[in-house]
Order: sequence, then C-alpha cells, then structure tokens
Amino acid sequence: MIGVVALFLSSFGYIAVSQKIGDVSEMWGCVMLVSSMFFIVLISAHHVLCGAVEWFYIKLGMTEDARMTVLEFFKKTAFVAVAYIGLLIFAVILFVFVVAGKTDLPRWACIFNTLPLFLVMIPTKIPAKGNIANALMFLGLIMLV
Repeated sequence: MIGVVALFLSSFGYIAVSQKIGDVSEMWGCVMLVSSMFFIVLISAHHVLCGAVEWFYIKLGMTEDARMTVLEFFKKTAFVAVAYIGLLIFAVILFVFVVAGKTDLPRWACIFNTLPLFLVMIPTKIPAKGNIANALMFLGLIMLV
C-alpha cells in the first residue's frame, strides 16, 4: 500500500507541474492535469488490486493453484494499463514545453522527465522503472525550481 500513498503524494507534484505549464498555456496545463489525474486514479486502483491479490496468494498457501488464480486475475484486470496513456501524455507535453523553451527551465532540464528517464532504464534489469523515473523527475524538477 506504500505505492498508493506515494501516488497520492506525487499528485501534488503533478498538479504543480500542470499549473506551471498552465501559466504558459492554459489549455495544455489543463490537459496535463486531467491526464495526470487519470493516471493516478487508475494506477492507485491497480496498486490496491495488486496488494490484495498478493495477500490472497499468500493466504491460499502459495500453491500452484493459487498462483494460476492470481495470474488469471492479473490478466483480466490488465485494462488498468490504459492509465499509462495519461502519464505518457503528461510526459510528452512537459518534454515539448521544456525543449521548446516555453518554460523558465533550461532546455537541458528535459532530462528530468519520466519519458527519457524510463527509456534509458528499459535495457536494465532494474525493477519498478516507472516509479524510479517518476521519482527522479520530481527530484530533478524540485531542485531546478
């Protein structure tokens, strides 16, 4: 459930970044806000489901039948992955605005964005790449603002 708390806390960062872009373009700031909240709501549900399913797997004795049941559940709830569309929209808009020089951030600050950070981590075996990329984005942005 730590993921759900982290998502709640990160929502304040998404709101602040959306407002910053909204100062330049009200429409794109609103798009960022809606897409990030879309991401947070659905991904929070996903984290709750994952936590519950892991609990059931353990309570069911971690047998092969329990594992197959859990995997079937995950496959049937995979639609939650649509939430990443919201994160992608947010990241692309932020990247474009920073690279285009539309913000007061230096253009090189575009590296502090979930999208390039995630792309750099794809070939690695690091778990939770998206979580790390988001954390690095907010850490970098908070140091620059």
